[in-house]
Amino acid sequence: MGNIPQDVDDIFRRLEKEVWWLQIHWKTYHQLFNHSKSRFQMLHECCDAAFSCIRNALETEILMSLCRLTDDDKDVLSLKKLHGQIGKNGQEELGRKLRGTWKCILKKRQQIEEHRNNRLAHLNREIALNERPGPGPIMAKELEGAITALQEYLSTIRSHFTQAPAFASDVLTVGDGETLVSLIRDGLRLRELIREGKVCPKDVRGGKWADVWEEGSRKASAGDFLILPGPSSARENPARNKAQEVGPSPE
Repeated sequence: MGNIPQDVDDIFRRLEKEVWWLQIHWKTYHQLFNHSKSRFQMLHECCDAAFSCIRNALETEILMSLCRLTDDDKDVLSLKKLHGQIGKNGQEELGRKLRGTWKCILKKRQQIEEHRNNRLAHLNREIALNERPGPGPIMAKELEGAITALQEYLSTIRSHFTQAPAFASDVLTVGDGETLVSLIRDGLRLRELIREGKVCPKDVRGGKWADVWEEGSRKASAGDFLILPGPSSARENPARNKAQEVGPSPE
């Protein structure tokens, strides 16, 4: 990437992918659960158990991703590793540009780390048994602020070495949360029309996907689906990956 030192570039590119995935997860979460009260109610009234699982999975992945990216362990790949590598390369000017954003990132990590240590990566015994209160809630605006700080950090590095545009504050995805919401809304309306006798159920249950129920009733082989993420290349572009190649999430 431009004149960026190779040892910095390798770390930068890998972390950039992680932040890109974090943006996709956050965008999907916002579209489904943080958009409006009516949308939230529609999803949970439609499939409460399924969307409760999806909501919990996205919340966990977003928090864990933020913790991974800001991990202070010197032996893991994180922004701290990138920050240190920039210092080793004598990039004093870039270091000064990053200083304020770096402090902001570390400050925002503190509350998120409490959730990671006490209920996500580990189950704190005292909190789980209600012997003491757990960490306080995290507001959506606080998570968005943390993600924005990560974007600003990477954008500063990119613009320092190249003329490339800043790290995108939004990502374009095909088949995202908006698409899912639209399909559910249309499906619920179609159910209403069926109950009103305006649409024949047989017409709805035919077509290209008529056999999905029969397929699901057959016992699948244990090797049919990849539950955990595959090679790191599977995380490069979600638009190129089939669901069974990625698993439930690239965590």
